[in-house]
Amino acid sequence: MYICNFDDVRQWYSGSDVHETQYRNSEGAYAGSKSLTVARYITVRTADPQIPEIRFAVSSDREQSLWIGRLDALING
Repeated sequence: MYICNFDDVRQWYSGSDVHETQYRNSEGAYAGSKSLTVARYITVRTADPQIPEIRFAVSSDREQSLWIGRLDALING
């Protein structure tokens, strides 16, 4: 666990890892694709040169939005 002063926080944002599968028909022509979100996370960048970036996982889009809102409220006042 890493604890820092809010003054150390420089930036925060949400992100996700998406895997895309492309499908081909029997003749090898493109037949569509499917995207699957496999991980969602919040990234916090700090002024600490030892630990410049902290990333933590969230379980859903809703939780991701809630954490961004919390950080906005805490840091931006």
